[in-house]
Amino acid sequence: SRARAPTLLYCEAIERTADGGAAPVLNLDDEARRWAPVVAPTRHGHAFDVVDSFLNTGGRLDFEAARRNELLARVYEPQIWEEQEAAAKAASPYGANPGWRLASFLVKADDELRREQLASQFAEAVADVLDRHGVDAYLRPYGIICCGPRAGLVETLADAKSLDHVKQQLKSLDMGTDLGAYFDAVYGPYDENQQVGGAPNRKEASLNFARSLAGSSLLSYALDVKDRHNGNILLDRGGRLIHIDFGYMLGRSPGGLNFEDAPFKLPQDYVHVLGGVGSDAWVAFATAFAAGLHALALELHRLQTLLVLFFGDSNVGLEAATALGERFRGLGQDPRQTMAAATDMIRRSHDSDRAKQYDWYQWKTNGIVP
Repeated sequence: SRARAPTLLYCEAIERTADGGAAPVLNLDDEARRWAPVVAPTRHGHAFDVVDSFLNTGGRLDFEAARRNELLARVYEPQIWEEQEAAAKAASPYGANPGWRLASFLVKADDELRREQLASQFAEAVADVLDRHGVDAYLRPYGIICCGPRAGLVETLADAKSLDHVKQQLKSLDMGTDLGAYFDAVYGPYDENQQVGGAPNRKEASLNFARSLAGSSLLSYALDVKDRHNGNILLDRGGRLIHIDFGYMLGRSPGGLNFEDAPFKLPQDYVHVLGGVGSDAWVAFATAFAAGLHALALELHRLQTLLVLFFGDSNVGLEAATALGERFRGLGQDPRQTMAAATDMIRRSHDSDRAKQYDWYQWKTNGIVP
């Protein structure tokens, strides 16, 4: 991807809603801004050193705080998005205009972006269905602008980093590669008794993760998305998962092997982030996933129509719509039947051996940490 997207483009934009008012920010919503102080990196004057930290801090708590700050400084850029946007606004002759914002895009070439655009449009439709049915799941579609058959612009996601990048930084601090270790370091240990809605805490971060896991799992199942290694999954500052790179979906798989046979990705370290099977965050994930299956099945015709219209006269759209219907057969009827199907999908996806083997393959061939 880096070879096909060597250019990062920053643009000043004036956004308007249909009624002429200023539109909300695409890259960073108000809730994400609330999480900024929790994970804003604090760069020390020297590199982190375990022995030095023990000798020069007041104890274990100071040591953990120092390691947390160093981890965040390595995961996130020294300048977070709000600061970068504020600096650009101050320097711009147009910064005083209502609705001004900074947008950034990858300029991609020699890459099939039309399928990416389909995935983005499909994700927007899924998000709308979930919202209208009151399903507590989270999806974050991002903009794709095709400028030709194999070129275009891809909106970047501010302050979201790949799981591979996060795990690389965990390894650099001898903290292992379990994603739960990152959440423990940044947000603290999982605690069912924490209150949600005040100061951001680990339980809220885990609930954010649960809702995003439900949304991304629904999208992955509906589109039959493959190639789900940790380079194609991002984590934002509030603890939410965001899937990117949908080159392999609708029956296509790397090498044509269809190696990833689970309905969606649910490794054991995701369960650690949720606080374990049966925790509040686990229940939130499972409930949202089951409710989402039922909602999407009820409006399946809308999603199938989108696939058919996108591919036009080609049989590909009809075949994709038919396969989508088969995946959701019977899931829009008795909710108990839908719950049973969701439970079976979660069981088959949890710590899937084939998914672990695919992650191992990506690690050995491309250096992507599983």
